[in-house]
Amino acid sequence: MKTSYGKCVLVSATTLGRRHCEAAVPAEAIQSNKSASGLAGLPRHYVPRNDEAVASCKLFFLLLFLPIGSVSSYTPTNIHQPYDGDFTQRLWAPSNTIQVGLRAQTMLQSKAYNGDEKRVPVTQIYGSDYSGVNESSLAMLEGSAPGTALHGLANRLRGAQDGVRGMFTVTGDLSWNQGCVDLIYRLGMIKLPGMFSFGVHVPFIEAAIHNVSWVSATKSQTLQDDRVRALLVSDQATLGSFVNKYGDMNIGDQMRSGLGDVSCMLYWQGHFSQYQRRLRDVMVQFRLGVQIPTSHKVDIDRVFDVDFGHDGAAAIPLGAGLRLDLGGNVRVGVDVGTTIIVRRLQEWRLKTSWAQTPFLTLSKGVATREYGPEWRFTVYGQTEIPKTGLFCTGGYQFFKHTDSTLYPQDDVMSALIINSSPTVDASESHNLLGALSFIPPRARTWKMLPEISLQLTVPFNGKCVMSGVLLSGGVSLKF
Repeated sequence: MKTSYGKCVLVSATTLGRRHCEAAVPAEAIQSNKSASGLAGLPRHYVPRNDEAVASCKLFFLLLFLPIGSVSSYTPTNIHQPYDGDFTQRLWAPSNTIQVGLRAQTMLQSKAYNGDEKRVPVTQIYGSDYSGVNESSLAMLEGSAPGTALHGLANRLRGAQDGVRGMFTVTGDLSWNQGCVDLIYRLGMIKLPGMFSFGVHVPFIEAAIHNVSWVSATKSQTLQDDRVRALLVSDQATLGSFVNKYGDMNIGDQMRSGLGDVSCMLYWQGHFSQYQRRLRDVMVQFRLGVQIPTSHKVDIDRVFDVDFGHDGAAAIPLGAGLRLDLGGNVRVGVDVGTTIIVRRLQEWRLKTSWAQTPFLTLSKGVATREYGPEWRFTVYGQTEIPKTGLFCTGGYQFFKHTDSTLYPQDDVMSALIINSSPTVDASESHNLLGALSFIPPRARTWKMLPEISLQLTVPFNGKCVMSGVLLSGGVSLKF
C-alpha cells in the first residue's frame, strides 16, 4: 500500500523491510529508546484599601482597552518568555491597582550550541560533527516508494555515500527583536493573606534566520563524485530547485513578524517579616496561567521558518520564587518555573529513513507530538545602593526543554524512525544574568509609581539550542 503526502509518495511499513517490524513497536518502547522573581509587593502587615467603586471603575477601564489577540517546528532559544520571573521590584503604593508596562528585548549576537555542546551556527544545532558537514542529499532519497522518480534515483546512486559525498555544510544566523505590553490588575477583592493580581502579557516579535548558505562537500575526484553532482545536486541552487520540486520545500532565508502567544497569569506574593539580625524578610511568590497560541502558524514547507511559541500548542506556565532579605541591603533568591505544553496533532516533516538529516526531509505525515515540559531555574543575588533607588542583580539561569515524542497516526510511518530525529530531543541553555532596576527614592509616596529595568543575558554553554546574547529592558507605571 502507498499513500501520497504533497508531492512525495511514501510506502507503508510493510514494504520497507525492517520497518515492517518497527512500526509495531509499542509507544513505551519509543520513549525508552529516546537517547527572578515574580511580583514583589507590600509587607505582611499592609492592608489594601477597600474602595470597591474605584476598583470597579479601574477594572472596567482595563477590560475596555485590553488588546486581546487571537507557532511547524519548535524553535529552541533562550529568549525570555513574558511570564518568566524577572528582577524588577514591582512595589505597589496603597492606592495602586493597575500596572501598565512595556518591555523589549533584542538578540545582540547569536551563540548556538549543538548536541556535543560545541558552539556552532544556528543552522547546525542538530549536528554532532563539529566540522559542520551535517545535511545529506543522498539520505533524503531513502524510503521513497518503488516506482517513483525518487526511488529510481536512489537506486542509481546506491552505495555512493562515503561520509562526504552528497553532504552539505549549512550556515546561517538568527536575529530576534521582541516587545511586550504588560497589563496587571491587583485583585483587592480577594480577602486572603498576601496579594493577588491578574496579568495579561501581549508580545510582538520580529525574528529571522538569515544569511543561510548551503555549501556542498562533494569533491570532484572520482566518477561517483561526478555522478552525484550530475544526477542529484551540485550546489545550493540545484539543491533548492530539487527539494522544491519533490518536497515543496524552501531552504532559504526566512523572516517573520507579528503577534506572539498571549499569556494570562494569576500572581500571588506574600511577605513574612523576621526581624532578625541576619534575616529581615522572606518573600514567597507563585504564578499560574495559560499561554494562548495567538501567533502565526509555522509553515512546514519553509525549513527555517521561525516559531514564536510551541508549534501552535497551548501551554500552562507555572512557577514559584523565594527571596531572602539578609539585611545590609543584600538579598538572595531562587526562582523555578515550568511550562506544560498541550499535545499537538498536525502534519509534520517526518523521516522515512534512519540516515535522513533534520533539514532535508521530503516526506510529510500526520502525527501527535507529546511535549516534555520546559524548565527554568534561576538563582541570584541582589543589592540596593542606598538613597539612589538603584537595585543591582547578578545571577545564573538554566533552561531546558525536555524530550518530545511523536506518535504517527497511520501505518505509513515508523514510530522509531520518526523519533530518531534530533528535533524531538532535549535542548538546554546555561546563562549568566546581570540586571539593574530603578525606582525613584521618593516614588513610593507618589500616586503613580514608576520603575525602569535593564538586563543582560549571556549564554556560556548549551545543547541543541539557538541561544544568543540578549539585552532587555522595560518601564512600568502603577496607578
